Amino acid sequence: MAAGRGQLVFAAVCVLGLVLILLAERFWTRDVTIGALSVFPVGLAGWLLGRRALIAIILIGVALRILALGFGVVGGLTALSQAAALPLVGVACHMAASSRSSSAAELDRERQLRELAFLLEAAQKLASSLDPAVVLRRAVEVTAQGVSRPGDGRPAAAAYHRLLGDVVRVEAADDEPSRETVGFEYPLARNQAVLGALRSGRASIVRPDHMTGVLEQHVRALGLQVLAFAPVRSGNDLHGFLVATARDAPSVDRRELSLLDMLARMTGLALINAEHMQTQREHADRMENLEKVKSHFLNLVSHELRSPLTVALGYVSMLEEEALGPLTPQSRSVLPIVIAKLNEIEMLVEQMLETSRLEETLVLNCERVDLRELCREVVGTMRPLLDGRHSIELVEPEEQVVVFADRSRVGTILANLLGNAIKYSPEGGLVRCEISKQGGGGRVSVSDEGLGISEADMPRLFTRFGRILTPENQGILGTGLGLYLSREVARQHGGDITVKSRVGLGSTFTLSLPAG
Repeated sequence: MAAGRGQLVFAAVCVLGLVLILLAERFWTRDVTIGALSVFPVGLAGWLLGRRALIAIILIGVALRILALGFGVVGGLTALSQAAALPLVGVACHMAASSRSSSAAELDRERQLRELAFLLEAAQKLASSLDPAVVLRRAVEVTAQGVSRPGDGRPAAAAYHRLLGDVVRVEAADDEPSRETVGFEYPLARNQAVLGALRSGRASIVRPDHMTGVLEQHVRALGLQVLAFAPVRSGNDLHGFLVATARDAPSVDRRELSLLDMLARMTGLALINAEHMQTQREHADRMENLEKVKSHFLNLVSHELRSPLTVALGYVSMLEEEALGPLTPQSRSVLPIVIAKLNEIEMLVEQMLETSRLEETLVLNCERVDLRELCREVVGTMRPLLDGRHSIELVEPEEQVVVFADRSRVGTILANLLGNAIKYSPEGGLVRCEISKQGGGGRVSVSDEGLGISEADMPRLFTRFGRILTPENQGILGTGLGLYLSREVARQHGGDITVKSRVGLGSTFTLSLPAG
């Protein structure tokens, strides 16, 4: 709107000029015609106004020339030549202006393309490293290449100044003389550009004559005529300042300041990514070290427990066979419970050993196994652990269900699943073990009527040490290794373990194995 009103005013001025020329011819210069001066308002209109306004002014000029002929101020030939000259001058000036505008627009487009290409290259360089120190060094390099200006035979220079409370320290620089000043510190209050950038959040400039003390001496020694400081933010925190310089003149134009601002923002984003990834790497290293410590602990404890457990099982076996003397009926009645509990401890020790073996290479001794026979054996060993509240139902088909598996390790998996079904049914109930064929392999489903598992807890169910603690199960003991180990071993067989569960309605764990 403002540009439209300006053109309208200028068009009115041009028309007024044409009218004044006509009036001057009519009343003040009867002997000398000045109508040729009409080309100047028309020429200015052609240079500065649009096509429609120019056509209107040319028509008005021609009409006034005809009017001058009517007043008898000029002769017919003069009026005709002047009327013919007006459109020629107007069109010529308009074409010249259009050519100049097109050339300027083309130059502007080329400049914008160069700047976009530079920013794209800068973004690629900044994003190519996840080391904060490398990001800052590359930010300084691209600032020297694309924003700073050389002079006096010296290359363009750029730097990065870190903010440390009330002190600013030069932390990275591009050219050789400036690198020698890395580590130089100066008070924040001594640099007006830094204070201006802090207040506005945008790039700010300063010249050496606006500095004092060692800071002024430092800048003049480097031959810098002007410095521009753009704040670099890492998240909500101010990290420091990206510094562009000029050695050829004490000025920086808006385009250069805008480029510096964009580079500073890109540097801040790259720093956020680098710092985040560095934190993640450190966390991953800590977790890896922790996993190594856990594995070592499992290996150590399981081996240390195995020797005394073997001795205890040997003595219990001797007691059962009455090798150490006859047992009273009361002692013999508790012996199966002792044996079952020792077997349970042995299973926990075996879990820890198997978990530590998974870190290396677990060797499977696979053979053709009938799942029905294996399930009968495992269910038989689990029955002494039952109290009056639980019962186990074994459902099996009439024909064999043969799979190719390591008999011992699949037995451990089934014992884990049945043991969990009993443990996590504290109110008792039926534990159902159902064998079936699945495609070319076999499947064993273990169902209970216990506590169940929530959907939110499912992702942690099969993780190592991934016990799910709730007010209902906090009194139930366990290592958090059974399900993790069971699924890993099942997958090494080429099978898997899946689960379906609802809180308060029990769970069903299904082991699938390939055909034998």
